Amino acid sequence: MREELQCNRQLRILLAEADSRIQRLEKAKKDLKATKKAADDARYFAESVTNTIREPLLVLDNNLRIVSANTNFYNTFKVSMEETKDKFIFELGDRQWDIPALKKLLFEILPEKAAVNDFVVDHDFPGLGHRTMLLNAREVDSLSIILLSIEDITERNRIESELRLVREEAFHDNLTGLSTRTAFINYLTARLKEAKRYKEKAAVFFLDVDYFKNINDQFDHSVGDAVLITISRRLRSLLRDSEQISRPGGDEFIVFLSKLNKYSSSEALAKKIRTAISENSIVNGTEVRITVSIGIAMYPNDGSDAETLITEADIAMYQAKKKGRDRYQLFKDIDASEKKELARKKWHEA
Repeated sequence: MREELQCNRQLRILLAEADSRIQRLEKAKKDLKATKKAADDARYFAESVTNTIREPLLVLDNNLRIVSANTNFYNTFKVSMEETKDKFIFELGDRQWDIPALKKLLFEILPEKAAVNDFVVDHDFPGLGHRTMLLNAREVDSLSIILLSIEDITERNRIESELRLVREEAFHDNLTGLSTRTAFINYLTARLKEAKRYKEKAAVFFLDVDYFKNINDQFDHSVGDAVLITISRRLRSLLRDSEQISRPGGDEFIVFLSKLNKYSSSEALAKKIRTAISENSIVNGTEVRITVSIGIAMYPNDGSDAETLITEADIAMYQAKKKGRDRYQLFKDIDASEKKELARKKWHEA
């Protein structure tokens, strides 16, 4: 009887221990499920976050195999998840990513810095064409991963290049290489401030090619273009490098002359310009008679700002044409009523 009781007691102890183990296993199972759920939730959250990132993003392990990629990576580089995940990065896309600059970043630069921003990579992808990319890389030691974001700036660079060309065209005449009216006004405004500071005299010349329409009609526009280029070169040969020449359009030129001590200095240069432009007028193998009419406005006597001086030099040029062309005219020598009439005609023609 005693042995039976002892046996029953031991059996109850064993059953209690077994029940305890079962309970611990059930708890461990629940904890494991909770841990797995937490891990799945965390992974889903991380993927959701990465998929909101505008730039393509790769997550690499320490062996440079792709752990995951965001949606923008797949969309930008036209690859699927099956083609990407667990791939060695340099083998991705039939080794399209076997890029020397990328190897330098991951093998040499990143191990030393742990974080690299705006690393430029140019590469020709067989399926996508040439791409310029900005790479940002981060080592996350606690997770043994590398984050690699890839910004494709190809289109941005193209737009910026086009804008630079537009700006260049806005400030430089394509035919002659001279400044445009906009650029000239900016330059003239700055130089007039300098002249005011040092109490210097200056002049604005407005030149117009005489009978330019006849040149185009008699020959052709290629000869007309060659005439304009010839004039621009001859003007440049007479002036200091610091003095600006503009071709605002058509057959017109504007010149700024600084550090003049008297009117006679501007008149002397006007005579030199007329002589230089009209001599040896063989253009593209064609004999062409070239003359110009020149209007001159002086700073500060005739005006103190860029627009006023250009307008007055233009009016003086009209007077030179009215008197028979192939000559220069000082704005100051035009009487007041004539100035008003010339200005009225000029604005009417404009």
